[in-house]
Amino acid sequence: MSPMRDAAPRSLLLVDADARARAWLTRRIELNGGFRTAAVASAEQALRQTGETRFDAALIDIALPDMDGRDLCRLLQRRGARCPIVLMGRSANDADEVLSLDSGAVDYVTKPLTPEVLLARLRAHLRGHARRDDATIALGRFAFQVAQKLLVDATGNNTIKLTGSEAAILKHLYRAQGHVAAREALVSDVLGYSGAARTHTLETHVYRLRQKIEHDPTRPRLLLTINGGYRLAIDGVRPN
Repeated sequence: MSPMRDAAPRSLLLVDADARARAWLTRRIELNGGFRTAAVASAEQALRQTGETRFDAALIDIALPDMDGRDLCRLLQRRGARCPIVLMGRSANDADEVLSLDSGAVDYVTKPLTPEVLLARLRAHLRGHARRDDATIALGRFAFQVAQKLLVDATGNNTIKLTGSEAAILKHLYRAQGHVAAREALVSDVLGYSGAARTHTLETHVYRLRQKIEHDPTRPRLLLTINGGYRLAIDGVRPN
C-alpha cells in the first residue's frame, strides 16, 4: 500500500558515512516513503541534529567513522530519544542482529537495502510506536507525551496538560496515519458515547484541542475537519 500523499511528511534521521548510499536512500525514502529526511555522515552530526530537532524515526548504519552505530543508538536513548531506531549493516549473521536489538533498536536490516521493504518496516514500527503507552509523538511544534497527556514545546520549557479525552482523540487520529476518522467513530470508540446528540461534545473537545496545538486555531493546519470527520496532519519536523 502506498503512503498517504495528503499527510504531512514525518521526519527521519538517516546516519550513514557513505555519501552515495546516503544520497540514494534519501531520494528513495522521500520519493516513496512520505518522510522528510535529515541525512548526516557521523554520530557527531547526528547528535547535533537530535539536539535541534525531534525525529519520528531514525535509520543508523553501524559502521560510522566516529562511533559504532549501536553505541549511538544507546546514547540517543539515554538523551531521551523515544522514536523507533532501525540499525543497518552489511553482515547478516545472528550476532550482529542480536547486538543491534540489545542496543535498543527496534530492527536490524542488512545492506544492500530494498527501499520498499525498508519503508514498509519503518511504517510498521511507527504504528507500533504510536500504540506504546510511553510513546512521544511529533505534533506540530510540540512533542505529545502520550502517557503523561502532555504537550511539550521544542525548548522543553512550555508544557500543556491535556484532558483524558483530548489525549485519546489525538492518539486515535495519529494511529489513523492520515486517514479521516468519522465523527461517529470518535464519539463511540474514543469518548464512549452513543447517539448523534453527543457529537457536540466531540466538537467541544476538538475546539479546545485546536486552542492548544494550532498557531491560529481559526485556520487549523494540524487538526483538520474533512468530509464529516477529522484528520491529523502529522508534522514531520518534530520528533522522538
